[in-house]
Amino acid sequence: MVLALTACSSGQTAESDRETIYQVALRQSLTQGYYDGIIKVSELKQHRDTGIGTFEGVNGEMIVLDGKVYQALGDGSVKEADDNETVPFSNVTFLIKTFL
Repeated sequence: MVLALTACSSGQTAESDRETIYQVALRQSLTQGYYDGIIKVSELKQHRDTGIGTFEGVNGEMIVLDGKVYQALGDGSVKEADDNETVPFSNVTFLIKTFL
């Protein structure tokens, strides 16, 4: 399930798009054991540039910053995520560009 939550606005403009959260599934889906990826990292990067989430099988924490997707692993290492990694949960937005 992929949801797009939009703030109230009078029209669909580029500015109103910046007030949209792109959500991949609900957090509750993780607590119910749905760890299979729904979309690829490459697709997620097309929608927003800042956010959080996780990867297939809950394989690390996702950090999205300035359009790059990072994977923080259990051993403390952080690497840039591969575009083919799949995502079961994420919340991303255009936060950085909004404040510039």
